[in-house]
Amino acid sequence: AMATFEGLLSEPYNKIILDLLLALAEWHALAKLQMHTESSLELLTSATTFLGSRIRYFSTHVCSHFDTRDLPREGVGRSRRRRNPGIRTSTTGQQPDSTRRHSFSLLTYKLHALGDYVRQI
Repeated sequence: AMATFEGLLSEPYNKIILDLLLALAEWHALAKLQMHTESSLELLTSATTFLGSRIRYFSTHVCSHFDTRDLPREGVGRSRRRRNPGIRTSTTGQQPDSTRRHSFSLLTYKLHALGDYVRQI
């Protein structure tokens, strides 16, 4: 994934995102080991701490500089579902009634649960 993201954004955002991707890859590799030892769990604990710091850094230094919104098809789908609950149709050629702003949130269970991963192993 790093090759895909490299150079996608200008500096300093490029370096921050590549650092975050590296931290995610390291954490994932350690977390998905089939057999853990005390030393691998210590490495995973420190990788989790580092990943948390990189995610917070990404949130404060990158996300606030970008205005992210729904794709047009997401707005079309949302308005269609509001009008006709339970009916799914094609969105080709339709215009959205609105586009919602999205921001990265640190307040998700997925991020909160990362700290408990080592204890669960």
